[in-house]
Amino acid sequence: MEYMVEQEKKLVKAESAKLFFLMSSAVTDVSQLVVAVYLLSPYSIANCIGMSTTVFSNLLIAFSVACTVYGWWVPTAISLALETYKSFYPVMLLVPALLYFTQVNAAKNPACRRYNTAVLLATLSLFTSVLVCLLCASYYLCGSWSFISSTYGFIWSVPDLTPNIGLFWYFFTEVFEHFRTFFLWTFQLNAFIYVLPLAICLRKDPILLFLVVLALIAVFKSYPSVGDVALYTSLLPLWKHVFPHMKQYFLIGCIFIASTALAPILWHLWIYANSANANFYFGTTLDGFIWSVPDLTPNIGLFWYFFSSSLEACILTYEAILSHWLHLHCFYCISPNPMAPVDICQQCQCQFLFWHYSGIQHWSDISYHRFAIRSHEEKVLH
Repeated sequence: MEYMVEQEKKLVKAESAKLFFLMSSAVTDVSQLVVAVYLLSPYSIANCIGMSTTVFSNLLIAFSVACTVYGWWVPTAISLALETYKSFYPVMLLVPALLYFTQVNAAKNPACRRYNTAVLLATLSLFTSVLVCLLCASYYLCGSWSFISSTYGFIWSVPDLTPNIGLFWYFFTEVFEHFRTFFLWTFQLNAFIYVLPLAICLRKDPILLFLVVLALIAVFKSYPSVGDVALYTSLLPLWKHVFPHMKQYFLIGCIFIASTALAPILWHLWIYANSANANFYFGTTLDGFIWSVPDLTPNIGLFWYFFSSSLEACILTYEAILSHWLHLHCFYCISPNPMAPVDICQQCQCQFLFWHYSGIQHWSDISYHRFAIRSHEEKVLH
């Protein structure tokens, strides 16, 4: 959190974006809040009652996230390798970890790119080495490679269609067998395909990318559990300073709570009372996952928080350039069409239209300002 605060201090802040920035006063109780949310979450309690091994996965993932935040690449690589050995989905967490190490090392040693590259290669090499050693140890204990089909093969091929809170079981009970392989690859790739575009979009915010990837794993893995939901929801307090700016938090929160309450009820009606069918239970879990993706991975408020800073910085930059080159005498003039006010350059008396960009709702038209500046510069030079 301290690193996030330091990074945001370097950004150019406009008045309309100050409410979205992380202040030092907002990080004092974040760690206690994250622990409290995880321990008191009904998903964590249900996970413990069910005696699921997800608690060990959550331990390794939480440890890897903590080590990443502190910049400890060795324990990060080892913990992620241990968790990938158990389930191949956490391999995606390497992406935000490497992005974070890149930013931290670049901030500490801006001129030393070789050190940054060396840390990344060392992290990947250690991760691969630990994973290979674990697989070889399993081969030595089992005497064959058959354990791979019982672990990774089982997760990938989804042979057990016992109803759970995931999306696979219902669909593959209905699909024709000759289409199974195609849709199996489609469903499995669905968990991985979003990592690259999200990494490009959130390359400057790897901690948020951690949350997004964890939520995607919880939604799209073949055999999810409530413990997966408990982990990524417990990280939401990291962005508590932007909670007031979320737009649909009440609606999505109510749907999420309703899905959580209805799931065990409809399960009982279907399995024990025999007064419902699979559609009732699957519909409830599907609604919960559909609404959890836009709300928790992340909501409009979180995206707005991270995009507003860069957009406002661009706007302030072009305001400074325009003020320097054009010397406008009526920058916020009132015209019949306020969206396209007319201004006159005091140097060459040429009139041109430009968008009123005091707010970031018209940031997409900044390219017009670049054209206006370039045209005006050519006139002055000639």
